[in-house]
Formats: sequence, C-alpha cells, structure tokens
Amino acid sequence: MFADHPHTDPGDGRTEKICTVPSCDRKATRRGLCGTHYGRLKRVGDVQADVPIKVAVPHPPTCKVAGCSRKYHCQGVCEIHYNRYRRTGLYEIAQTKKFVHRLSRVRPELKVADCLECGADVPLTLNGETRKGYLRWRCFYTSNKPFGYRATKKSHCENPLCAWTGPYPPEVLDVDHIDGNHMNDEPSNLMTLCSNCHRIKTKQERRNPHAKPRV
Repeated sequence: MFADHPHTDPGDGRTEKICTVPSCDRKATRRGLCGTHYGRLKRVGDVQADVPIKVAVPHPPTCKVAGCSRKYHCQGVCEIHYNRYRRTGLYEIAQTKKFVHRLSRVRPELKVADCLECGADVPLTLNGETRKGYLRWRCFYTSNKPFGYRATKKSHCENPLCAWTGPYPPEVLDVDHIDGNHMNDEPSNLMTLCSNCHRIKTKQERRNPHAKPRV
C-alpha cells in the first residue's frame, strides 16, 4: 500500500520494522502500520496520513499552584486543590468577610432583624440567598457559621444552680429558648446559659417535654 521504509537497527543485530506511512517513524505493529495508523484504518478505512498524530504532553510532577509541592493528581494540580476547585471554583481558600451586623429582634415574617450596630433592618441571608429555614440564624453576607442571638447574651450563666459565676466572654456562652419554641425570639424568652447547663436542659426536655426543667 505504501512504499517500504528502511528498517532500523536496534543495536543487537535485529532489524525493526517501522510504519509504512510516509513521515511516520513509529514502530510497525500490524500490517506494516503503527498502532495509531492501524486504528484509523480500521475505524474509517483510511490511515489519514495528512492528519498529525497527537503526542501526549507529560504532566508536571507536582501541583501547579504556587507554593504547593504535593504530588500531581489531575488537571495540573494535586488532589487537595482539585477537590477544592470542584467545590468552590477556586484553588485557594476563599477569605470570608466578617459579620457586619449584630443580630437582635428577629422578624421572620418580614425576613429582617434589627441591628444593634447601625439600627437598620437587616435582611437575613445565607450565602446571599434568603432561605426560610435559616432566617433566625443568619445575619452575614458570606460567612455561613451560626451567629445566633449574640446580642442577647449576658456575661454569666443565668442558671442559679450553676457553679459558673462569671463573668465570661459571650463567645463561650449559649442562648437558650426558655419555652423550647425556637421560633419565639422575644427577649423575655431568651436566657443565657453555659454550655453544660444548656446541654442538661435540652436533654431533660427531650426525655420529658411536659416536665418542668430543673435548670
């Protein structure tokens, strides 16, 4: 079909046939053709001699992200950066903004809450979208960590039986709904408890919802 190419000498006295397609110097495997040209002949009936053979580009040994020396996984990056890009669309960790409002009286019907910093009616959002299930817990722009009722927290545990006398930073205290109704955000229904008292009260309410809690 094609003119015979000269055979090559691998150096041990044997001759090695090369592909009979002009300008192709790859080793012949079947019917005088290399694997690529034989595959084309079998699929479309022609070796397509004028179509160049694609050569695989070797991937880098390490991740292409600056400062990362982890082993290559795929698409030029390591496994950690690859999974992060699939989740967020970014190779680096996104820097979330700090909260800009302090949550106060929540009005779920209007999807807003009062801000103790600026006094405005702040839309309650989660990742930029208003979602009914998270109205009571979100007063951020980008961060999705709970910031519940911090404006109502006191500097001590309000359980008179608690050994914690305080004062303590508000970050280490919890806010509990006295009547157990998490939709009732009136200040009179909110009580500051330490994490231990909050856990005990919640456990008692789950065991017997009609019993008066000891806390």
